[in-house]
Amino acid sequence: LELLAPAVILAVESRPIECTEGDGLCWHCADCFQPWKDLVIPPVTSLTNARKLLAHSRPVMNRTIIMSWHGQHANATDAEVSRAYVITN
Repeated sequence: LELLAPAVILAVESRPIECTEGDGLCWHCADCFQPWKDLVIPPVTSLTNARKLLAHSRPVMNRTIIMSWHGQHANATDAEVSRAYVITN
């Protein structure tokens, strides 16, 4: 946790879902995201914006930021992921 405090976090949402082991209680984390240093990667990229990103794409070796896809959603095949979304939303 001490290593993460000063690190810039690229997150897919500002209030990620956390769950306890055992009872499976889930909630949105209220203090996981620090807006003064962290960045949220939008969950959806429209075709227009995707084309803009591709038009400005750099060769891999010249990139300073790596983007990622979260890959989870309310209709996920992973029952625990799906359940967490239902409980917290």
